[in-house]
Amino acid sequence: MARTPKDTSIMLLSNAEPKELPPLSSVKVPPVKPTGQGHTKFPYENLAFEGGGAKGYAYIGAVRVLEEEGIYP
Repeated sequence: MARTPKDTSIMLLSNAEPKELPPLSSVKVPPVKPTGQGHTKFPYENLAFEGGGAKGYAYIGAVRVLEEEGIYP
């Protein structure tokens, strides 16, 4: 079976090396602690995750890491 140009381009893209991301310290901003005052435009403070228990635990872990870095979602 002969390869088509489309097959060859897919093979080339699948072997491409991923680009390296910049270190987190290069994009870090000073942490801003929450003031405790709610937003007037969006008064809700609840956060819901979909996808079941395992994904919920993963999302909670991601939120904790963001908070440790000074990013409060």
